[in-house]
Amino acid sequence: MFNRFFLSQRRLILGVLTLFVLLGTLQFLHSRKVIQPRLLSGSGAVLEPERLGLAYLENLRKSRAQYCSPASPSQLMCFHSQTAPEGRIDSFCVGQNAVFNPSLRKFQLSCERIDPRGVESNQSAPALDDFPMYWYHTGPRQVFNDFVDLDAQVEHNKEIERITILVKREGAGNIWHSLMEIMSASMTLDVLQMTRSVGSLHPIISAEDSLKSQVVIVDSHTDGPYFDLWRILAKMPVVRLPDLSTDFNSSLVVVPLPGGSNPIWQADWEPTLCQHSDLLQTFAWRVRQQLNISDPVKLPDQVVVTIIERQGTRKLIDQHARIEALKKQYQASEVLIQLIDFAVLPLQEQVQIIRGTDVLVGVHGAGLTHGLWLPQRSAMVEILPEGFQHKGFRNLAGALGHDYFSTHASTLQTSSRGANDNSWQVSDVALDEERWLQLMNVAIKSMYNKGRHNFDTVK
Repeated sequence: MFNRFFLSQRRLILGVLTLFVLLGTLQFLHSRKVIQPRLLSGSGAVLEPERLGLAYLENLRKSRAQYCSPASPSQLMCFHSQTAPEGRIDSFCVGQNAVFNPSLRKFQLSCERIDPRGVESNQSAPALDDFPMYWYHTGPRQVFNDFVDLDAQVEHNKEIERITILVKREGAGNIWHSLMEIMSASMTLDVLQMTRSVGSLHPIISAEDSLKSQVVIVDSHTDGPYFDLWRILAKMPVVRLPDLSTDFNSSLVVVPLPGGSNPIWQADWEPTLCQHSDLLQTFAWRVRQQLNISDPVKLPDQVVVTIIERQGTRKLIDQHARIEALKKQYQASEVLIQLIDFAVLPLQEQVQIIRGTDVLVGVHGAGLTHGLWLPQRSAMVEILPEGFQHKGFRNLAGALGHDYFSTHASTLQTSSRGANDNSWQVSDVALDEERWLQLMNVAIKSMYNKGRHNFDTVK
């Protein structure tokens, strides 16, 4: 009996010890899971929620580092993100107590440089000279080199009269590049509204501060069709640096995330699994609000198909014949098929048309950026050049909750610039009628029982 009691007690003790070991192991693994995507360490590859969701903003918020000594008349703080697959560190910065010098066309701060370390983590952070350069000579490092002087003599001044957002654009005419820049800048301001000032309970900027905020364009590109969208960031008029008023003494200067750092750009050669992106949904809503876009009233039982008409490169050969063949497949009362040259329309009208579209169709190109404005649970159709495996618009559709359908067309060399000049970019594409109809039928019928649509898929 004593032996039985001893054995039972022994089993109990072993069971408890095993449980403690298991709990300890789970706790260890959980802690590893939490710290694995730490900023400024590792390969930089992160899960899609970390890159395309609110966690992207939260990780930026927790990554701020000081670049000036506490005794400096001016302060500079930069926020860092490491989501690019190649491990690149992307940054934006905010400088307090900056004075604009109109003769030098520079914002001047008085900053006693220190080795930057994270405010929350105390980890070392990238030096300003180590910030990456981005395409078209953009990014914080370029802006600091050309338009900011950190070593000037500036008097102490804690009052912020103006919030100045310094923007150096990649260009003016490409909708995808322009929207990625504006989106990156808007996320910069989101992080600043989420982050408390050091030693304060108040955020670095508030929503009310938009009334005294101004976007200052420092590049020499033309305005372009998307210029007014910079008003999403600030209520004051958008100005160019030479036209900047000097009726303020001290400014909070924001050097935002560049468009090339936008996480939507990243991993665009591989399919992603993201089915919802708060970052994209929020930005699309902000653009619609800025343009006063309404949801149109349309026939409840009519699927609207909008085909993007290209006038330059990568046109679809025999496009009009293909469209006529498609129209013969459907009754006009059920399916409306329209060909739109968006390049000749004001941006507001472009977005309004897409807001009333169910199926957006186009050859690979920036025009498919309009998928941002489609109603929920719509469809995107992409015709890719032969052999071209880009997944950017597939991933965009998925992150917005849209269906996505694609095919590869044959590439026809039609450019006088020759085959060596990235022929997929400049050549027209051909798709035979049978494959065209198969592709479009799948996309159109995918809408037959969504929302208010109520059609039999097979008749």
